[in-house]
Amino acid sequence: MPLTAQTKFISTGIGNIAVHCVHRQSNALPIVFLHGVYFDHHLWDLTVNQIHDRTLILIDMPLHGESRKITKPDWSLNDCAEMLIEILHSLQIPKVIAVGHSWGGMTILRAAFKHPEKFEAL
Repeated sequence: MPLTAQTKFISTGIGNIAVHCVHRQSNALPIVFLHGVYFDHHLWDLTVNQIHDRTLILIDMPLHGESRKITKPDWSLNDCAEMLIEILHSLQIPKVIAVGHSWGGMTILRAAFKHPEKFEAL
């Protein structure tokens, strides 16, 4: 993870989710990254170190990485999709490019189906 990453904990319907932001001075759309099961935001380290022209948002999915304070015991993939939208709203980001691996990809697809206006590309 680049040294310029800033970690925030954002309250969602699932619980407090760790969001790691790499802020870059750019008008380009931010990219959000969601990992798969058994990983955390570090899955994307090599990738984010190659991107220098936009803000990057790396999310630790529920019960992974630093996202351990989960308050909803019976959450689902649909809840994860709403979690993503809540995070974008909290960060005041109207639209992103989204990249996902496995569970993260399924989460993004559900979020984009319900809120297509939030996504430029998947």
